[in-house]
Amino acid sequence: MEDKKDEHKCNICNKIFSSYKTLWTHNKNIHKNNNTISKLIVSNKYDNSQLKINKIYKCKYCNNEYNHKQSRWTHEKKCKIIFDENEQKEQKKQNTKIKLAEINKEIELAKINKEIKLAEINKEIELKKIEVKKENSLIKKEQKLHETTTIKKINKMLRQKINMKNSNNNNTINNIQNNNIVHNHFKIEPFGKENILNTITDKEKKLIINQGFGSIEKLIEITNAGKYDQFKNIIITNKRENTAHIFDDKSGTFISCDKNWALSKLVSNRLDDIEEIYNELDENNKLNNSTKKILSNFFIKFMDENKIYIDENANNKEHKNYSDFKVDNVNNLLFNYQDKIINDIGNAINNAINNAINNQDINNAINNQDINNQNINNQDINNQNINIIL
Repeated sequence: MEDKKDEHKCNICNKIFSSYKTLWTHNKNIHKNNNTISKLIVSNKYDNSQLKINKIYKCKYCNNEYNHKQSRWTHEKKCKIIFDENEQKEQKKQNTKIKLAEINKEIELAKINKEIKLAEINKEIELKKIEVKKENSLIKKEQKLHETTTIKKINKMLRQKINMKNSNNNNTINNIQNNNIVHNHFKIEPFGKENILNTITDKEKKLIINQGFGSIEKLIEITNAGKYDQFKNIIITNKRENTAHIFDDKSGTFISCDKNWALSKLVSNRLDDIEEIYNELDENNKLNNSTKKILSNFFIKFMDENKIYIDENANNKEHKNYSDFKVDNVNNLLFNYQDKIINDIGNAINNAINNAINNQDINNAINNQDINNQNINNQDINNQNINIIL
């Protein structure tokens, strides 16, 4: 077989050329974009010629290419330091972005919470306004509907006292000029505006505090049902009906109102008084440790308004909270004392009216005496004129 010396084969596409130059031109133009082979050495034999390939070494940090492994290794030692520094800078940059994002998030949450808080405060204010309006409406609505015969009788006496006081006002100036002053000491304190702490004695304050868990009932018993007639400004005539009668300073009479509201207000006000008494005695070192512990537990019971209270002394009767339990106790106390309270108020009013009548009689006697004295003086003047004429 004839030897094919002048044949040159492309090892990429297996095409045969007559000269090496033609093959080289072919590779340059046709296979110039082939990235896997950098240089071809073609045999002039028609056989399985081998291609020599130059291997490329890439840096694992920056992807730079090198022809020798040693060159890449020398480069990577320096490149790693730069790479690590860049990584740290990038990490710091990312951490800064994350921190700023967290701060901005906190700021936005703070703004939202502030807006929510303001909305809640405004809501509470509106609810309070509605509650006040409702309370006033209930008082006015029930004032005429639930006035008992006894309350009507007391109010009639109170109006009589007011009328007598007004009728005496015309004589007040003359009485003062004649050094005769009309005194009327009895006056019922308006409900919710009592000045109790400046009235009761230190002995009574100590007695109230020593009652411990029963201190509210004891304070109300002393003030609203005891010797202090000026504090008898609430009357309970029916234990079950939701109606109470409180003294109103504007009308000067007892008016009907929602009993739950009135008793809740009464318990709350007396609790404040007990806290002030406790602080006063504690500052003066008049409380022992046992009493302090009992009163501390007593105050704590009022804090949890959502905790149900079970009265073990009343067949485990359930109350919505401890404050509600105290309202029920005060309701029973004032109902049991209603006759005494009504009688004390009636007697105090009668005494005031009698004093006013007696003062009126004295004033009339003084006025009559003044008239008689004036008549005598006029008679003396007439006699003197007659003597002059004679």
